[in-house]
Parts: sequence; structure tokens; C-alpha cells
Amino acid sequence: MLLEVPAASVAPVEFDKVAYIRIGSATPRLADYPDQMRMLWTKMQPYAWESGLYVSGDIMKNATLRERFGIDSRNSAQVSQLIRAALDRALIRPADRERPKSGYVPAWA
Repeated sequence: MLLEVPAASVAPVEFDKVAYIRIGSATPRLADYPDQMRMLWTKMQPYAWESGLYVSGDIMKNATLRERFGIDSRNSAQVSQLIRAALDRALIRPADRERPKSGYVPAWA
């Protein structure tokens, strides 16, 4: 059986909530390589999209971000990964704490 893992586009590849990086034929834990982790996040998030959405007055939602990046609705899981990663890193927060899936705003707002 051959398992093909597509290249990461919005967040590092994870298995059991552990991110990995490819170095030659090895796949060590990404956490063991902090410089590469910073470089990956910089490349995958080239601008502060959360502040751009907030300044325009919009609350960020999965659909809003899909539209902004031109991602088809069939690939909404990619955007969900990006939102989860931003939440985990405290870059964004729920706009309404009582209804967390109603949208997100920058953590500083």
C-alpha cells in the first residue's frame, strides 16, 4: 500500500497532533527544528491576514478566508486547519465567546 501525503500549503503536516518536517528521507518532529518551524510559518502566512479582515469591518469565517485565498468550498478543511493553527497560536480569538464558531477577530482586537 502506498500513502501519498500532499505538500503542506497552510499548516505543517501533522500526525496525532505532532508536526513533522521532511529532511532528505527522514521525517523528524518539526518541534526539534525551531528555525525551520519559524521559516515555514513565515512562508505559509506571508502577511497578517487577520488584521486586514478586521480593519475592513468583516468578522473572519471559514467562507471569508476561502474567498480571500481563492480556495474551493470542497477544500474547506484547509481553511479550518489554518483557523485552528491561528487559534492555537493566539493570533485570533472568537468574535463572540458564547458562540465561538460565529467568526473570529485578531487576538489584539
